[in-house]
Amino acid sequence: MKFSKFILVFIFFFLFIKTYAQLIISEVADTKDNANTRFVELYNASAIDIDFSEIDYYLVRQSGGAGFYRTKIDNNILASGETYVIAKNDDDFFSAYGFHPDETASNVAIGNGDDMYAIYKNGDESNGELIDIYGVIDTDGTGEDWEYTDSKAVRNSNIFSPNNTWTFSEWTITNNQNISDMSPGVHNENIPQILISESLQNFGNVIFNQKSSPQFYKIIGKNLIQNITISPPEHFKISLDNITYTNSNIILNQVDGNVELTTIYVKFCPTNIGEKSGNIIVTSENANNRNIFVMGNSVDLPLNLETFENYNHDESYLTSDFIGNNNITWNYVMSKNAFGNFEIDAEGLVMKTNSENSACFSGTISGGIANFSVQFRKAHIGTGERQIEVFINDISKGMSQILNDDENLGIIENFEIENINIEGDFTIKIKNIKEDQVTIDNISWTNYPPEAKISLYGNNQNIEYNSNEISTENNTNFGEINVLNENVIKEFTIKNVGNENLILQETPILISGASSDNFQITSLPSLTIAPNESSNFSLKFDPIDVGTTIVKVEIFSSDIEKNPYIFYIKGKSLGNNSSSSDIISLGNEEETISYKEKISENINSINDAQKVFSFQIREGGENGDDDNFSTFLNSLIIEKAENNSVENWKNTIKKAALFHNENKILETEVLEEKIIFENCNLEILDDANKNFDLYLTFETENIIDNQFFQFKISEENICTNAENSAFGDFNISSEINKNKIIVIF
Repeated sequence: MKFSKFILVFIFFFLFIKTYAQLIISEVADTKDNANTRFVELYNASAIDIDFSEIDYYLVRQSGGAGFYRTKIDNNILASGETYVIAKNDDDFFSAYGFHPDETASNVAIGNGDDMYAIYKNGDESNGELIDIYGVIDTDGTGEDWEYTDSKAVRNSNIFSPNNTWTFSEWTITNNQNISDMSPGVHNENIPQILISESLQNFGNVIFNQKSSPQFYKIIGKNLIQNITISPPEHFKISLDNITYTNSNIILNQVDGNVELTTIYVKFCPTNIGEKSGNIIVTSENANNRNIFVMGNSVDLPLNLETFENYNHDESYLTSDFIGNNNITWNYVMSKNAFGNFEIDAEGLVMKTNSENSACFSGTISGGIANFSVQFRKAHIGTGERQIEVFINDISKGMSQILNDDENLGIIENFEIENINIEGDFTIKIKNIKEDQVTIDNISWTNYPPEAKISLYGNNQNIEYNSNEISTENNTNFGEINVLNENVIKEFTIKNVGNENLILQETPILISGASSDNFQITSLPSLTIAPNESSNFSLKFDPIDVGTTIVKVEIFSSDIEKNPYIFYIKGKSLGNNSSSSDIISLGNEEETISYKEKISENINSINDAQKVFSFQIREGGENGDDDNFSTFLNSLIIEKAENNSVENWKNTIKKAALFHNENKILETEVLEEKIIFENCNLEILDDANKNFDLYLTFETENIIDNQFFQFKISEENICTNAENSAFGDFNISSEINKNKIIVIF
């Protein structure tokens, strides 16, 4: 037999790896000259903040291998790359080091050199999970390699992950240390650092030449002297936007030594079959390299094969059936065995002629069919053409090439049909469509993989995938609330409309965008959703800023086509003050302008462009307010008004710039119907006014004489205020917020 017969069972799954914030012990101090200044320092080695109100962490001391003492860490947030100092005595610590510790625990931070320290999660030493340790449990440290009597032990700067087994090589222990030798609160300070949020999960089985669902981790850089370079291993690709993936390096630019918190998406994209693994290498000059281990298994589609081994070797043309591989029933009409003559792999079925309806067809087969192939050859030596036709569910899917006369005698051909892509049950039929005999053998097909398909609903209304349409009807618009004393919770429903279990990642939902902290996830969906089943999750709008917040929500699942499932939500916070700031136009004059000379690629001064619109921001509105705080304009959107005759601004306006007192503030590209200035950060002092002018340059080839432009302030403008002062009432319904111009040569 030429073929090795096997069945490859393809199982699509995710293997989840448990991850946690990287809280480590970074320094243990037993001061020689004053025992009351002893302390233990903890360090957040992760790229993400640790919220101790969500997860309980305990620092535990075991005294000389005997009794245990513990303190629960009660600080709310420990920022990425920051320390948390627990001291024996607040007053003595302050006198010695000039600042107060984060916490005082006189029965814990008193280790005299032979005491073990450990961090436990979700409980203490009796019921929690051991995360990180200095020393060995149930062991007196005297004479051990971790003894620190009159000494300090500092975690090496290249250690970023907790370790629940004592490892001497991770530490530097220095003897005979006084107060002046200690360094609380400065772990890795001024040292170039690359911090990573978490490890990645096993990508599981992925069909080769296809892509997995994405996973992601977060990265941040501090005190850097060069940019960060991220290099993926073979068979893996990375992305900054979860849209464009690459197997080349990605560069994160540092600004003043820092790289802001950045999400890195990863996909497993195998190009051949087998287990694949490697490290995503993250580097920056003089910083410790970081490696993110990734792994997955590349498999072929499941192969189904009929070899005619169970055929009963009829020597005459008959009509009958047999049970083939995988208990599939095969029927044949006016056919016989090919054993000993015109065979393929010493087996095969000879189909007689088209006029006698010679054919071979299966019973019902489950699992769907994606691709099909069959081997065939000329049977007997007579002249004449040979050709077969293949039917799936009695529908023709194609005819083979024609074998001509003696020139094809003995040649075995493969007839292949790709992308049939029929789900569920199906039948196969192979028919001889010529008047001379033909032999067939080794019928094979690949299953059409069942798919999990995600659909999303809010208030029983569908939320379209990757649509920026926001509505109260489907819960994507959370409405308007006061910033300090109100919040809104809305529920969403994930439904699996496919025919395979929908698997959500362990971190299934990600909220991102400017002011994304205004939204929180209050409940999570089930991680496995069966076909036609649903699971709910909830989001809360609990703003800490005044203004409008629009954020992106991503749901990560095993849906191949829509992963992540992207949608957008919006909320507006009005503040708690009785009055609010507003924006008004400074005129509604109809003006005729000449634009022919205003064609600069860049607007550096008012002489390069044409002023077309002026407006004023009034802090506190028309009559002022009583909050004593400034207002800040974060972004500005100017859009078309009613009397605009130019359909596409992008084709007619080259550049737009915002000026104040003839000084340029920002320059931007122009969209089809809007001009958007982002990251403005414009301050208007309390109860003061500030005027602004819009200047444009034009694409002269695309403007027709006497066209009308009319501008207005958009309701979408996002504004915030110091100390939650309100901003939000736009007088845009009034005609004074519109300005109309006519362009002429």
